Amino acid sequence: MLLDADRFAKHLEPGETVLWTGRPPQGLLLRRADAVLIPFTFLWLAVGVWVVAPDFIFPVEDTVLILVGGYLAVGRFVADAHFRSTTYYAVTDRRILILGGFRGKSVETIAFPAAKDVVLRLRDAARGTLVFGPEWPFPKLHSTYFQNLEFYGTLDAHTAADLIRNRGRLPHPAQTSA
Repeated sequence: MLLDADRFAKHLEPGETVLWTGRPPQGLLLRRADAVLIPFTFLWLAVGVWVVAPDFIFPVEDTVLILVGGYLAVGRFVADAHFRSTTYYAVTDRRILILGGFRGKSVETIAFPAAKDVVLRLRDAARGTLVFGPEWPFPKLHSTYFQNLEFYGTLDAHTAADLIRNRGRLPHPAQTSA
């Protein structure tokens, strides 16, 4: 799991050690919010075509209407897949790092949150999402807009959650059995 640790080397403080790395799932992905967004997208495009097709009266507004519909129908999936392809997560002995952005060069640094502010949502036995702080209550258009920071759908999320809740230290077996 530490295969991607070298990606974070230039962002580490002296003496800081990467303890865990992860990535979001790759490729095209449907999320829970798409159950609402996909029908809305078809409605948006139908209205857009109905308004634009008879007469192209307002070229700028009509073009924007169709472009937004196109983004909602196809572009957001492509953008989401691209942003996830450039995203890497790390937990060090001092903090949380998220490397990502359009070119994969943006770095978000998060101080260890209080244990109660780390929410682990499991997708299955292998994957889970770690949310830091209160969750954004609205559907996400893709992985970077208007949301709290998270490790989305990463493998071995349990280990990352334990490291973060224990501020960069795995609990000793004697402590967990007490």
